[in-house]
Amino acid sequence: MFIIIIIIIIIIIIIIIIIIIITIITVTIIII
Repeated sequence: MFIIIIIIIIIIIIIIIIIIIITIITVTIIII
Protein backbone atom coordinates (compact mmCIF):
# COMPACT_ATOMS: atom_id res chain seq x y z
CA MET A 1 0.00 0.00 0.00
CA PHE A 2 2.74 2.42 0.95
CA ILE A 3 4.54 1.95 -2.37
CA ILE A 4 1.32 2.69 -4.27
CA ILE A 5 0.84 5.94 -2.34
CA ILE A 6 4.45 6.99 -3.06
CA ILE A 7 3.99 6.22 -6.78
CA ILE A 8 0.76 8.27 -6.89
CA ILE A 9 2.51 11.22 -5.17
CA ILE A 10 5.42 11.04 -7.65
CA ILE A 11 2.99 10.98 -10.61
CA ILE A 12 1.12 14.01 -9.23
CA ILE A 13 4.41 15.91 -8.76
CA ILE A 14 5.48 15.05 -12.33
CA ILE A 15 2.11 16.24 -13.71
CA ILE A 16 2.40 19.52 -11.75
CA ILE A 17 5.96 20.07 -13.05
CA ILE A 18 4.80 19.39 -16.65
CA ILE A 19 1.91 21.85 -16.25
CA ILE A 20 4.28 24.52 -14.86
CA ILE A 21 6.74 23.99 -17.75
CA ILE A 22 3.91 24.19 -20.33
CA THR A 23 2.55 27.41 -18.79
CA ILE A 24 6.04 28.96 -18.70
CA ILE A 25 6.60 28.04 -22.38
CA THR A 26 3.23 29.45 -23.44
CA VAL A 27 3.80 32.65 -21.46
CA THR A 28 7.21 33.19 -23.04
CA ILE A 29 5.72 32.54 -26.49
CA ILE A 30 2.95 35.07 -25.79
CA ILE A 31 5.52 37.63 -24.55
CA ILE A 32 7.67 37.07 -27.66
